[in-house]
Amino acid sequence: MTFEEYVKSGKLKRKVFEGNIVQRTMEMAKDDLETAEDSISSGNWTWSMIQSYSSMLNVARAILFNDGYVEKSHYCVVEFLRYHYYDELEEHIERMDLMRKERHRILYDSRDSVNESSAKTRASWAKEFYTLIKKEMTPPMKD
Repeated sequence: MTFEEYVKSGKLKRKVFEGNIVQRTMEMAKDDLETAEDSISSGNWTWSMIQSYSSMLNVARAILFNDGYVEKSHYCVVEFLRYHYYDELEEHIERMDLMRKERHRILYDSRDSVNESSAKTRASWAKEFYTLIKKEMTPPMKD
């Protein structure tokens, strides 16, 4: 499906949010990133990869919420970013989509597919994405 098809089907909807959902979602992304880094330190590479993906997903959802949309699936978030931000975030979007697929495979097929190097790379990707978007938020977020 494309962005337009997701909107037409109701899987992506316009929404006016109350409160500071963008800030709260970015805080969740930061917490997920910290958990991912802690999991690497304790040798739990599978959990680290899942938490790194969760961090990226929450950063992406913060962008979506900031733009006034809510989603019904992880893939909708990826398609939203591709449609609206591909030129600026191409590398991050493609990394997130790769991690989305890896997470699915890990959760439903095999928990043994993540090694230390892969976990560290995925955590580094999540940190780059979080840091970039945190700086771009209006007003910029502070830690």
